[in-house]
Amino acid sequence: MKKTLLLITFVLGGVLSASAMPVACTSESLADYVALTAGCTIGDITFDDFQYTPTSFMGAPVPPAGSVMVNPQTGNEAGFEFVAGWSAGAGQFEDSLITYTATCMGCLLDDWVLQTGGAGSSGDGIVNVTETSGQIPGALTQVTVGAGPVVGVGSATFPPVASVSVSKDIFVYGADALSTQVSSVTNLFSSIATPEPSLLILCAGFLGLVPVARRKFGR
Repeated sequence: MKKTLLLITFVLGGVLSASAMPVACTSESLADYVALTAGCTIGDITFDDFQYTPTSFMGAPVPPAGSVMVNPQTGNEAGFEFVAGWSAGAGQFEDSLITYTATCMGCLLDDWVLQTGGAGSSGDGIVNVTETSGQIPGALTQVTVGAGPVVGVGSATFPPVASVSVSKDIFVYGADALSTQVSSVTNLFSSIATPEPSLLILCAGFLGLVPVARRKFGR
């Protein structure tokens, strides 16, 4: 009986551990990402703890989390494209905050990119998207005034870190314009590999043998 109980405990523990493992990031709504319990992975980077806080002023139409599409981006740089209709009419403004954590497994993050798409205004409206992190000095900011973007793509390098908590603030102000909007916000990270622990141990072991070899061969 005791053996049976131990076996059941072992099996249940394995199932629960497996269910808590990160899954591969796929194109889903931001609501689905917020609901993730163990995050998801793109290559060696795990993303988790997604949160979305939309705020509307003067009746601006703010998309809910279920209407924000999250598309993973792969390649030399990994991250996400967030797609939605963030917009404001005359006299309106909205402010949406997206936060999450990126953790590099066996690597370090050392570069980030922020890009806006479909941003513009029919008048003197303003789109301002800012990305910040407590682990990274400075901020990336995209500003669109009127019909054209002042800054469309921004990037920066930073001292390598294993994990960053990212805050992405999307602000749209209509001013006197009939329509001011931004359709997508993309952020990417670059990473560098770190030596495998086993390789470091092996190297340390070889260094430890040097004095022994010298005594043995009289050198």
